[in-house]
Amino acid sequence: MKFIKNTFIILTILSLSLYAGCKGNDPTTETTPLTEQLDLLLNGGSSWVVFSVIKDGYEVTNQFSGFTLFFDNTSYSTTNSIATAWASTGTWAFHNNNPEVIMRDDGTLISVSLANNELVLSFSVTGLPTGGRTEGVDGDYVFTLVSQ
Repeated sequence: MKFIKNTFIILTILSLSLYAGCKGNDPTTETTPLTEQLDLLLNGGSSWVVFSVIKDGYEVTNQFSGFTLFFDNTSYSTTNSIATAWASTGTWAFHNNNPEVIMRDDGTLISVSLANNELVLSFSVTGLPTGGRTEGVDGDYVFTLVSQ
């Protein structure tokens, strides 16, 4: 009787070990370049904070002091932004399923580079009305952000 009990325990342990070691072929867990990039952009639910902002080759980081950017699956929100460069809220999507380019709801295409907890976003703001403050916002931007 003791032999049967020990054999049953050993077979149960072996069965559980084999079951735990099996990896399913669940297609919902498959990673793609888009899902990997999305995961990086979501930043574990944390915001991205400004490290530097370059506009037309000149550093303008002081104009974006306290700037933060938060992504969720389809929208973004910012704090301390210049609205014509970054609206306070909006939506975004990967452009043509390219994980290195996103498009905001205002039609702006943004080049995305992510490495070592650093997010670099490059884009152009064009076609704003002329005169005053808007002329100073029109241009090519490179935002370098770090994980908060």
